[in-house]
Amino acid sequence: MKNKKIDSIENSEGKNCTIDLDRRKTIKKIAVGIGVLTGSSVLPEKWIKPFVGQTVLPAHAQTSGAGRIVALGDSIGARSPNWPGVVESKSALNVANYSKDSLKTGDFVGRVASILDSNNPSHLMILLGTNNARSGSVSSAISDLRTMARIGNENNVIVIIGTLPPILTSSSANANAEKISRGISGISNIRVAEVRSAMGSGSGLFNDGLHPNSKGTDIIANAFLKQL
Repeated sequence: MKNKKIDSIENSEGKNCTIDLDRRKTIKKIAVGIGVLTGSSVLPEKWIKPFVGQTVLPAHAQTSGAGRIVALGDSIGARSPNWPGVVESKSALNVANYSKDSLKTGDFVGRVASILDSNNPSHLMILLGTNNARSGSVSSAISDLRTMARIGNENNVIVIIGTLPPILTSSSANANAEKISRGISGISNIRVAEVRSAMGSGSGLFNDGLHPNSKGTDIIANAFLKQL
């Protein structure tokens, strides 16, 4: 077997290392051949130590649009000031806000798959159920949210669902909001934004007992930001 020609050089860290001179010559010949074909030089002026690095993206970012978020909500997320807008401004992420007045959880069950397909987001934020609580439809709200969470998971999206803000206009509606919030905490494979506990009694955080003021909106946004 023919002995390899080796040489010793000092790398960028000041340590000696050996190189295969025959291998270097072969690489140079290949590079020169390419240069002749393309009319340009592909060799650097000096032989430098290559840098080899590897970046591993989070699992959801490998298949989804990193930096893009979808928000689903009712009038709490639609009226100004709104929590999706605050999340966007504080995070510098792109938030597509699909919140609209008077919506219930069932209004999004049949739409969430197409919304995710259109936006290809990394995260899905949901704050829905207040109007269900006001109408007394507790079990359907929890079932709908569980379905949306499953659809998000199937689309490799991180799902964040917020517990419901207190409802100061009706004690029975507020009791239903508490039940829905407990149901949200039991949904598998989601991140829970603890909106309800962060807002406490809600004193001083609402314009009309239902829609939060700027301080209340900021608290809701921060609860979601903690889960991003």
